[in-house]
This record gives sequence, C-alpha cells and structure tokens, in this order.
Amino acid sequence: MVLVDSTLLFSIGLIVSAGFFAGFYEYVKRHFQTGRGFAAAMLIGLAGQVATAIIPYYGSVLAHRIHTSTALILAFSLPLLMWRFAANQPAGELRRTSYALLWLELVLFGIGTYLFSIYRMAAPLAQILPAIAYHAWIITLTLQTTSRATVPTRPETTR
Repeated sequence: MVLVDSTLLFSIGLIVSAGFFAGFYEYVKRHFQTGRGFAAAMLIGLAGQVATAIIPYYGSVLAHRIHTSTALILAFSLPLLMWRFAANQPAGELRRTSYALLWLELVLFGIGTYLFSIYRMAAPLAQILPAIAYHAWIITLTLQTTSRATVPTRPETTR
C-alpha cells in the first residue's frame, strides 16, 4: 500500500511542479531574451513531465518503459533549456554565468547518469545532482531580475 500512496504523491507533485515550470517559462520570457529553441525545449520538457506524472511507473511493462522514456525526455530537456537561454543572452555577466551553470549541470548530469548505470539504487542521487545546478540557475535568474528592478537604468535628475 505504501508503494501506491507514494506513486500517487509523486504524480501529484509532478503535476503541481509542471504548473510552476510553465509559470517559470512565462517569467523568463517576460524578463529575458528568449528564442524559439528555448520555447521548444520548454514545451518538450513540460510534455515529458506531464506524461511522467500521468503514466505509472509500476504498471505494465509498456507503461514502465513509457514512464522511463518520458522522464528521460524531461531530464534531457533541462540542459537543453539552459543552453538555449544562455545562447540568447547578450554578451556579459548573465551569459557567462548561464554557460557556467550549464556546464555544471552537464557535469553533474554525467556523474548522476554514470552512478545510476553502475548502481540502480543511485537513482535519487542521479536526479538530485543535476537539480542542484538547475535550481542554482533558477535562483540566478530570479536574483538577476530582482537586481535589475532595484538598480535604476538611468540616474534621476532633481529639479
């Protein structure tokens, strides 16, 4: 019974976070330069996330394979999303920081994938490692827009 309950909780968590993921996309689109590649990566990742939430891991062999495949689509879409964002930014600190976080994401993704390939029980660690870089990127973008809002773009003159 615990397995069924945790599966339901996992699915609900994925659906709720898909809503946050879509909201994040709108936030980024509103505050930063983005292109079609960014939108495509976002839609692919979102579709993978929703499908992973809906299709049960513990079911038929086909359902298990589809669930795993859609989870991998989501996993691969995140570095793609970060890459397309970085590529759309003008030269400067944000672009350099975005590429640095992308490289960190790729390294941690590779380490997580390797650990999972040699020890299946490492799946949670394989998911957590790249999430560190991805969430650092989200925090960076949030702080970037916060600092833009608090620093005036041109000095005010008093009369």
